[in-house]
Amino acid sequence: MTEKRLEYARRWRAANREKVLASTRKWNTANKEKISAQRKHAYRTGEREKILARSKRWQAANPEKAKESARKSQAKRRDKIRIEQRKWREKNKDYFRAHYAANRDKINARQRERRLRHKDAANEYQRQWRARRNAQDPNYKQKQKETSRVWKAKNKERVRKYKLTSYRRNRQKERERAQKWRKANKQRVLETDRAYRAKNPDLFARRGKKWRAENPERARENVLRWVAAHPARIQAIRSRHRKYKNDARGYCDEDQLKARIAFYNNRCAYCGGPWKAVDHVIPVSKGGTNWPANFRPACAACNSSKKNRDWRKWKPLIF
Repeated sequence: MTEKRLEYARRWRAANREKVLASTRKWNTANKEKISAQRKHAYRTGEREKILARSKRWQAANPEKAKESARKSQAKRRDKIRIEQRKWREKNKDYFRAHYAANRDKINARQRERRLRHKDAANEYQRQWRARRNAQDPNYKQKQKETSRVWKAKNKERVRKYKLTSYRRNRQKERERAQKWRKANKQRVLETDRAYRAKNPDLFARRGKKWRAENPERARENVLRWVAAHPARIQAIRSRHRKYKNDARGYCDEDQLKARIAFYNNRCAYCGGPWKAVDHVIPVSKGGTNWPANFRPACAACNSSKKNRDWRKWKPLIF
Protein backbone atom coordinates (compact mmCIF):
# COMPACT_ATOMS: atom_id res chain seq x y z
CA MET A 1 0.00 0.00 0.00
CA THR A 2 2.79 2.39 0.95
CA GLU A 3 4.60 1.77 -2.36
CA LYS A 4 1.36 2.46 -4.30
CA ARG A 5 0.89 5.76 -2.45
CA LEU A 6 4.50 6.79 -3.12
CA GLU A 7 4.15 5.94 -6.79
CA TYR A 8 0.87 7.90 -6.99
CA ALA A 9 2.52 10.88 -5.25
CA ARG A 10 5.46 10.81 -7.69
CA ARG A 11 3.14 10.74 -10.69
CA TRP A 12 1.01 13.56 -9.30
CA ARG A 13 4.10 15.69 -8.59
CA ALA A 14 5.43 15.06 -12.12
CA ALA A 15 2.04 16.05 -13.59
CA ASN A 16 1.71 19.14 -11.37
CA ARG A 17 5.33 20.30 -11.25
CA GLU A 18 4.60 24.07 -11.50
CA LYS A 19 1.91 23.88 -8.83
CA VAL A 20 4.25 21.98 -6.47
CA LEU A 21 7.09 24.48 -7.03
CA ALA A 22 4.81 27.45 -6.40
CA SER A 23 3.48 25.87 -3.22
CA THR A 24 7.05 25.10 -2.04
CA ARG A 25 8.22 28.65 -2.70
CA LYS A 26 5.23 30.06 -0.84
CA TRP A 27 5.90 27.86 2.18
CA ASN A 28 9.66 28.63 2.12
CA THR A 29 8.93 32.38 2.03
CA ALA A 30 6.57 32.11 4.98
CA ASN A 31 8.98 29.93 7.03
CA LYS A 32 12.43 31.39 6.35
CA GLU A 33 13.54 31.42 9.97
CA LYS A 34 12.37 27.83 10.53
CA ILE A 35 14.23 26.62 7.40
CA SER A 36 17.39 28.53 8.41
CA ALA A 37 17.29 26.97 11.88
CA GLN A 38 16.78 23.49 10.38
CA ARG A 39 19.70 23.92 7.98
CA LYS A 40 22.03 25.20 10.71
CA HIS A 41 21.02 22.30 12.94
CA ALA A 42 21.61 19.76 10.14
CA TYR A 43 24.93 21.42 9.25
CA ARG A 44 26.15 21.29 12.84
CA THR A 45 24.93 17.79 13.67
CA GLY A 46 26.85 15.61 11.28
CA GLU A 47 25.46 16.34 7.80
CA ARG A 48 28.08 18.98 7.00
CA GLU A 49 29.99 16.91 4.44
CA LYS A 50 26.80 15.78 2.75
CA ILE A 51 25.47 19.36 2.48
CA LEU A 52 28.81 20.71 1.17
CA ALA A 53 29.05 17.94 -1.43
CA ARG A 54 25.49 18.63 -2.60
CA SER A 55 26.22 22.37 -2.77
CA LYS A 56 29.39 21.78 -4.82
CA ARG A 57 27.53 19.50 -7.25
CA TRP A 58 24.83 22.14 -7.77
CA GLN A 59 27.44 24.90 -8.26
CA ALA A 60 29.32 22.77 -10.82
CA ALA A 61 26.07 22.09 -12.70
CA ASN A 62 24.85 25.72 -12.52
CA PRO A 63 27.95 28.03 -12.53
CA GLU A 64 26.10 31.15 -13.73
CA LYS A 65 23.29 30.77 -11.22
CA ALA A 66 25.83 30.11 -8.47
CA LYS A 67 27.74 33.33 -9.29
CA GLU A 68 24.52 35.35 -9.42
CA SER A 69 23.36 33.88 -6.11
CA ALA A 70 26.75 34.65 -4.49
CA ARG A 71 26.61 38.26 -5.79
CA LYS A 72 23.11 38.76 -4.42
CA SER A 73 24.05 37.26 -1.06
CA GLN A 74 27.15 39.48 -0.82
CA ALA A 75 25.13 42.55 -1.82
CA LYS A 76 22.60 41.85 0.93
CA ARG A 77 25.27 41.17 3.55
CA ARG A 78 27.91 43.67 2.29
CA ASP A 79 27.94 45.90 5.37
CA LYS A 80 27.93 42.90 7.71
CA ILE A 81 30.77 41.25 5.76
CA ARG A 82 32.88 44.44 5.88
CA ILE A 83 32.35 44.80 9.63
CA GLU A 84 33.36 41.17 10.14
CA GLN A 85 36.47 41.64 7.93
CA ARG A 86 37.52 44.74 9.88
CA LYS A 87 37.09 42.94 13.19
CA TRP A 88 39.13 39.97 11.94
CA ARG A 89 41.92 42.25 10.68
CA GLU A 90 42.00 44.15 13.96
CA LYS A 91 42.35 40.87 15.88
CA ASN A 92 44.92 39.40 13.48
CA LYS A 93 47.08 42.40 12.54
CA ASP A 94 50.37 40.54 13.05
CA TYR A 95 49.25 37.60 10.92
CA PHE A 96 47.95 39.90 8.20
CA ARG A 97 51.22 41.88 8.06
CA ALA A 98 53.36 38.73 8.05
CA HIS A 99 51.25 37.19 5.29
CA TYR A 100 51.47 40.35 3.17
CA ALA A 101 55.25 40.64 3.69
CA ALA A 102 55.73 37.00 2.64
CA ASN A 103 53.47 37.25 -0.43
CA ARG A 104 53.80 40.93 -1.42
CA ASP A 105 54.54 40.38 -5.13
CA LYS A 106 51.88 37.73 -5.55
CA ILE A 107 49.18 39.82 -3.83
CA ASN A 108 50.10 42.99 -5.75
CA ALA A 109 50.12 41.11 -9.08
CA ARG A 110 46.69 39.62 -8.33
CA GLN A 111 45.28 43.02 -7.36
CA ARG A 112 46.76 44.68 -10.49
CA GLU A 113 45.28 41.96 -12.69
CA ARG A 114 41.88 42.34 -11.03
CA ARG A 115 41.95 46.14 -11.41
CA LEU A 116 42.85 45.86 -15.10
CA ARG A 117 40.12 43.27 -15.65
CA HIS A 118 37.50 45.41 -13.89
CA LYS A 119 38.95 48.87 -14.63
CA ASP A 120 35.67 50.85 -14.66
CA ALA A 121 34.36 49.19 -11.51
CA ALA A 122 37.69 49.76 -9.70
CA ASN A 123 37.75 53.46 -10.69
CA GLU A 124 34.13 53.92 -9.58
CA TYR A 125 34.80 52.20 -6.25
CA GLN A 126 37.85 54.40 -5.69
CA ARG A 127 35.82 57.57 -6.44
CA GLN A 128 33.08 56.51 -4.02
CA TRP A 129 35.61 55.64 -1.32
CA ARG A 130 37.32 59.05 -1.66
CA ALA A 131 33.95 60.82 -1.56
CA ARG A 132 33.09 59.00 1.69
CA ARG A 133 36.47 59.88 3.22
CA ASN A 134 36.13 63.54 2.19
CA ALA A 135 32.68 63.64 3.78
CA GLN A 136 34.05 62.15 7.03
CA ASP A 137 37.18 64.33 7.17
CA PRO A 138 37.28 67.74 5.37
CA ASN A 139 41.11 67.75 5.55
CA TYR A 140 41.47 64.25 4.08
CA LYS A 141 42.38 65.48 0.57
CA GLN A 142 45.23 67.65 1.88
CA LYS A 143 46.50 64.84 4.14
CA GLN A 144 46.42 62.42 1.21
CA LYS A 145 48.43 64.84 -0.97
CA GLU A 146 51.04 65.24 1.75
CA THR A 147 51.29 61.47 2.28
CA SER A 148 51.63 60.96 -1.49
CA ARG A 149 54.34 63.65 -1.72
CA VAL A 150 56.37 62.05 1.10
CA TRP A 151 56.03 58.56 -0.42
CA LYS A 152 57.09 59.78 -3.89
CA ALA A 153 60.12 61.55 -2.40
CA LYS A 154 61.19 58.27 -0.77
CA ASN A 155 60.51 56.12 -3.86
CA LYS A 156 61.72 58.28 -6.75
CA GLU A 157 63.13 55.40 -8.80
CA ARG A 158 59.98 53.32 -8.37
CA VAL A 159 57.78 56.28 -9.41
CA ARG A 160 60.00 56.94 -12.45
CA LYS A 161 59.75 53.30 -13.59
CA TYR A 162 55.99 53.27 -13.09
CA LYS A 163 55.52 56.49 -15.09
CA LEU A 164 57.74 55.18 -17.89
CA THR A 165 55.85 51.87 -18.05
CA SER A 166 52.48 53.64 -17.97
CA TYR A 167 53.57 56.05 -20.73
CA ARG A 168 54.78 53.23 -22.97
CA ARG A 169 51.56 51.29 -22.43
CA ASN A 170 49.35 54.33 -23.18
CA ARG A 171 51.65 56.45 -25.36
CA GLN A 172 49.00 58.06 -27.59
CA LYS A 173 46.59 58.69 -24.73
CA GLU A 174 49.33 60.25 -22.56
CA ARG A 175 50.45 62.53 -25.42
CA GLU A 176 46.91 63.74 -26.02
CA ARG A 177 46.42 64.37 -22.30
CA ALA A 178 49.72 66.31 -22.07
CA GLN A 179 48.88 68.43 -25.13
CA LYS A 180 45.43 69.21 -23.73
CA TRP A 181 46.94 70.23 -20.37
CA ARG A 182 49.60 72.43 -22.00
CA LYS A 183 46.96 74.24 -24.07
CA ALA A 184 44.86 74.85 -20.98
CA ASN A 185 47.87 76.08 -18.92
CA LYS A 186 49.95 78.08 -21.42
CA GLN A 187 51.17 80.70 -18.94
CA ARG A 188 52.20 78.09 -16.38
CA VAL A 189 54.06 76.10 -19.07
CA LEU A 190 55.94 79.23 -20.20
CA GLU A 191 56.98 80.10 -16.65
CA THR A 192 58.13 76.52 -15.97
CA ASP A 193 60.10 76.37 -19.23
CA ARG A 194 61.81 79.71 -18.52
CA ALA A 195 62.75 78.65 -15.00
CA TYR A 196 64.13 75.33 -16.27
CA ARG A 197 66.15 77.06 -19.03
CA ALA A 198 67.57 79.53 -16.49
CA LYS A 199 68.69 76.64 -14.27
CA ASN A 200 70.17 74.57 -17.14
CA PRO A 201 71.78 76.93 -19.71
CA ASP A 202 74.57 74.44 -20.56
CA LEU A 203 72.11 71.68 -21.36
CA PHE A 204 70.05 73.88 -23.69
CA ALA A 205 73.18 75.23 -25.38
CA ARG A 206 74.34 71.67 -26.21
CA ARG A 207 70.87 70.63 -27.35
CA GLY A 208 70.52 73.75 -29.51
CA LYS A 209 73.89 73.24 -31.21
CA LYS A 210 73.16 69.58 -31.89
CA TRP A 211 69.69 70.34 -33.30
CA ARG A 212 70.98 73.17 -35.52
CA ALA A 213 73.71 70.88 -36.86
CA GLU A 214 71.13 68.19 -37.67
CA ASN A 215 68.50 70.61 -39.04
CA PRO A 216 70.30 73.59 -40.67
CA GLU A 217 67.44 74.50 -43.01
CA ARG A 218 64.82 74.48 -40.26
CA ALA A 219 67.13 76.48 -37.97
CA ARG A 220 67.59 79.12 -40.68
CA GLU A 221 63.82 79.26 -41.30
CA ASN A 222 63.20 79.71 -37.56
CA VAL A 223 65.68 82.61 -37.39
CA LEU A 224 64.19 84.34 -40.44
CA ARG A 225 60.68 83.85 -39.08
CA TRP A 226 61.66 85.32 -35.71
CA VAL A 227 63.40 88.30 -37.39
CA ALA A 228 60.32 88.96 -39.53
CA ALA A 229 58.02 88.74 -36.49
CA HIS A 230 60.11 91.14 -34.33
CA PRO A 231 61.28 94.03 -36.56
CA ALA A 232 61.23 96.61 -33.75
CA ARG A 233 63.42 94.47 -31.54
CA ILE A 234 65.91 93.81 -34.35
CA GLN A 235 66.13 97.55 -35.03
CA ALA A 236 66.77 98.24 -31.33
CA ILE A 237 69.54 95.59 -31.18
CA ARG A 238 71.25 96.97 -34.29
CA SER A 239 71.03 100.55 -33.02
CA ARG A 240 72.51 99.55 -29.69
CA HIS A 241 75.32 97.60 -31.39
CA ARG A 242 76.15 100.56 -33.65
CA LYS A 243 76.28 102.87 -30.65
CA TYR A 244 78.61 100.54 -28.75
CA LYS A 245 80.79 100.06 -31.82
CA ASN A 246 81.02 103.80 -32.57
CA ASP A 247 81.76 104.66 -28.94
CA ALA A 248 84.44 101.94 -28.59
CA ARG A 249 88.08 102.94 -28.63
CA GLY A 250 90.51 101.91 -31.39
CA TYR A 251 90.60 101.52 -35.15
CA CYS A 252 91.27 98.63 -37.57
CA ASP A 253 91.79 99.19 -41.31
CA GLU A 254 91.19 96.66 -44.09
CA ASP A 255 94.80 95.43 -44.34
CA GLN A 256 95.02 94.85 -40.58
CA LEU A 257 91.72 92.91 -40.67
CA LYS A 258 92.95 90.74 -43.58
CA ALA A 259 96.13 90.02 -41.61
CA ARG A 260 94.08 88.90 -38.60
CA ILE A 261 92.03 86.54 -40.79
CA ALA A 262 95.15 85.16 -42.47
CA PHE A 263 96.69 84.61 -39.01
CA TYR A 264 93.92 82.02 -38.41
CA ASN A 265 94.43 80.45 -41.88
CA ASN A 266 91.13 81.88 -43.14
CA ARG A 267 89.24 79.60 -40.75
CA CYS A 268 86.94 80.13 -37.77
CA ALA A 269 89.10 80.86 -34.72
CA TYR A 270 86.75 78.81 -32.50
CA CYS A 271 85.73 75.66 -34.41
CA GLY A 272 88.06 75.67 -37.44
CA GLY A 273 85.24 75.87 -40.01
CA PRO A 274 85.01 78.34 -42.92
CA TRP A 275 84.81 81.92 -41.63
CA LYS A 276 81.79 84.07 -42.46
CA ALA A 277 81.99 87.00 -40.01
CA VAL A 278 84.40 88.95 -37.82
CA ASP A 279 83.82 88.65 -34.07
CA HIS A 280 84.85 90.97 -31.21
CA VAL A 281 86.63 88.70 -28.74
CA ILE A 282 85.66 91.03 -25.89
CA PRO A 283 82.20 92.37 -26.86
CA VAL A 284 82.00 96.13 -27.35
CA SER A 285 78.95 96.11 -25.05
CA LYS A 286 81.28 94.95 -22.27
CA GLY A 287 84.16 97.34 -22.86
CA GLY A 288 85.78 95.72 -25.90
CA THR A 289 87.75 97.85 -28.40
CA ASN A 290 88.03 98.13 -32.18
CA TRP A 291 91.81 97.46 -32.16
CA PRO A 292 92.94 94.58 -34.46
CA ALA A 293 93.87 92.41 -31.46
CA ASN A 294 90.17 92.24 -30.47
CA PHE A 295 89.07 90.80 -33.82
CA ARG A 296 88.85 87.12 -34.79
CA PRO A 297 87.29 85.41 -37.81
CA ALA A 298 84.28 83.23 -36.93
CA CYS A 299 81.78 81.03 -38.73
CA ALA A 300 78.12 82.11 -38.76
CA ALA A 301 77.11 79.49 -36.15
CA CYS A 302 79.85 80.46 -33.64
CA ASN A 303 79.33 84.18 -34.17
CA SER A 304 75.56 83.98 -33.58
CA SER A 305 75.95 81.53 -30.67
CA LYS A 306 78.59 83.52 -28.81
CA LYS A 307 76.62 86.78 -28.93
CA ASN A 308 78.05 89.14 -26.30
CA ARG A 309 79.45 86.48 -23.97
CA ASP A 310 83.02 86.07 -22.79
CA TRP A 311 84.57 83.49 -25.12
CA ARG A 312 86.28 81.69 -22.18
CA LYS A 313 82.89 80.99 -20.59
CA TRP A 314 81.05 80.36 -23.86
CA LYS A 315 83.45 77.91 -25.54
CA PRO A 316 83.28 75.08 -22.92
CA LEU A 317 79.47 75.08 -23.25
CA ILE A 318 79.60 74.48 -27.01
CA PHE A 319 82.69 72.35 -27.56
